[in-house]
Amino acid sequence: MTEAPLVDPSHVEPPHFVQVGDAPVFAGSGTDDLPCGCGHSTLVHGFEPHALLGIGIACARCGAVTATPWLPDGEVPPQGVRVVERNRTPMPTTFVLPPDTTLADRAAFLRTDALCRPIPVPSDPFPLSASAIADFVAWYDRLSGGQFAAHRDAVWGDAVWTEAVRAGDAPPDMSRYPLAWALAQLGDGADQPGWCCMANDRNVVATAQVGAFRAFLFAWSRHPLFPAMAAGVAAAGFSTHALAVFAAAQCLADSGNRIGFSRPPVAGAPFDSFHVETSATERTPVVVRRFDRFDWPRLNSLGERGAEPAMVRMLATEALAASQARLTVRQPGLLVLSVGAVRAQDDFVIIDNIGAVLRARGRRLRGLTGVAVIMPKLRPGPAPDQAGFGWTFLPVVNTHVPGAAMRGAAASAVG
Repeated sequence: MTEAPLVDPSHVEPPHFVQVGDAPVFAGSGTDDLPCGCGHSTLVHGFEPHALLGIGIACARCGAVTATPWLPDGEVPPQGVRVVERNRTPMPTTFVLPPDTTLADRAAFLRTDALCRPIPVPSDPFPLSASAIADFVAWYDRLSGGQFAAHRDAVWGDAVWTEAVRAGDAPPDMSRYPLAWALAQLGDGADQPGWCCMANDRNVVATAQVGAFRAFLFAWSRHPLFPAMAAGVAAAGFSTHALAVFAAAQCLADSGNRIGFSRPPVAGAPFDSFHVETSATERTPVVVRRFDRFDWPRLNSLGERGAEPAMVRMLATEALAASQARLTVRQPGLLVLSVGAVRAQDDFVIIDNIGAVLRARGRRLRGLTGVAVIMPKLRPGPAPDQAGFGWTFLPVVNTHVPGAAMRGAAASAVG
């Protein structure tokens, strides 16, 4: 029998429900009962904590209010929550809770729900002075367990290689710790006379990496799942591709959609999906996949000449086909392709050819409601050590799937 958290009636808010008579107020499918602390009443038969969140029940015998627990730390409300007011509803008979039904205190739910929504990121340019970079390094250490120095040294390598990279004679290794590389790249010149955070491709890409990291911290650091989110992006070196899933969620949330996350099946793994709540009981999955053949410093089949349309279409065909392993006819959803930092002249070549593949093959991709491209974008700030950052999110609807349209079908960007 579950021990009831008995609460003094003089020190509690009004209950949601009042027991009338000897019958339990609720019956669930659990194996335990929830009694009143007085020992004379059973308030819930077959009590399951996840079915009653923060619900106060007044005992018919003694009048004391027993409050069921709220969500554990780091958990988010389940799907299909029904919020309940504290209006002392009398319960003369037992209400059988349907499967997968959760009753939750309205005020507590709204507080938690607010924390689950991203905070809008200011669009103002942000500084990249030496002190600002030091703050980002401190955040890196906080979220990676103090690994910045080790990751920076792993990226930069020995002294000869370091000089070649800094002189522009060798491409940096961004496959493991791209943010550590970016902070070291910018920290080398910050506060030096004539230095500019957008002076060359290296600085531009480094600034985009830092801007993506800053936007992630600003938007999501209060979310109940932030520790798990941070662990996942830290495992991926805080790359823009690992951060793109949260940027896509923010873009869709800013367009009026309700979004939600679930923990990855493996603890510490990066998040690669979320969902859009299309109703109280229905969700549309959103899967984010790397589309990184054309991001800097990679070279495509034509070297420095830019994105080749035929190569974009080939890779897009593969990506859309692979998405069917997770997005099916039974559970259709949106595929988001994280392009990374590409040159401005390649943007529309990539976007147009991905859209062309969807239009040509969409009839056969019945699990795909649409495809979106997401990429970081910079704009110069008012000073050489400042830059404006945003995520560009461009979705294309698969017109062959009924009900595929969702809010935010136009281009979106967040600070």
